[in-house]
Amino acid sequence: MSRTLSGGGKIAVSPRTREGMAVAAPKGRLHGRQPKLSTKQQAELRGMHATGDYSITDRAEVFSVSRPTVYRTLQVKPTTSPPSPS
Repeated sequence: MSRTLSGGGKIAVSPRTREGMAVAAPKGRLHGRQPKLSTKQQAELRGMHATGDYSITDRAEVFSVSRPTVYRTLQVKPTTSPPSPS
């Protein structure tokens, strides 16, 4: 499989890839990999971190993820729903 760069430095997308993207869009699958931890699990992991009772390795084992995944989860700000306009 070869990729070619167009003038703007972007990778050219083949027609077959575009077709796949068109099929995936209605299913909501155009955002890359799914996170290893759900939003609820991320909140729990942050709660465990806040207590200071668990090491990174302990948290990784509890959630069956790698230590780098734990670090990344702790670095990312928790997502909150935007306030509803009144």
